[in-house]
Amino acid sequence: MQEKSRLFIAFPVKYSIPLVECLKELKSALKHEQIKWVAPENLHMTLLFLGDVENSRLDTVCKTMDKSITGRKGFACEVSGIGVFRDFRNPRVIWMGLSPVETFRSLYQSLAPVAELLGIETGHFKPHITIGRIRKIYRKDVLKRVVEKYHDRSLEVFPADQIILYRSVLRQEGPEYTPVHKVMLGG
Repeated sequence: MQEKSRLFIAFPVKYSIPLVECLKELKSALKHEQIKWVAPENLHMTLLFLGDVENSRLDTVCKTMDKSITGRKGFACEVSGIGVFRDFRNPRVIWMGLSPVETFRSLYQSLAPVAELLGIETGHFKPHITIGRIRKIYRKDVLKRVVEKYHDRSLEVFPADQIILYRSVLRQEGPEYTPVHKVMLGG
């Protein structure tokens, strides 16, 4: 049986004091809820989730990724706003927004050859950073109040200068992400 790796292509997030302070406030306000928070060092914006890929295909995935991104320039990325996926009646994920949205969508579309190589269907794409996965929430009003406080607030601007292929190993204490391949974006 072929060895496989769980892979995804993402931008690493360079976090700062305002971003960490926001996360601390969220965790404090929602401390009685059942939320699995993402560790700050694991924050990233997934461009394309590849799933379990045979290790024998890794070289081809990296080469296809290189070709797909070649010539792309780096840009200033802004982390702003907080929201939830699904909705406030049935929230499942707490996220931070990213812009410029069209630049991220264009990069996502550039990775179509990687998706095609692996038979992955691509669909709607909303650039975001997952910061928490909600297992159970008792006080949706508190969640809504905290999210609304940060709804339009700019939290961080950093250079988006590389895209990384990560290997993800799921562990009980949380996922472990290891960079497998990096593509630097031009200046």
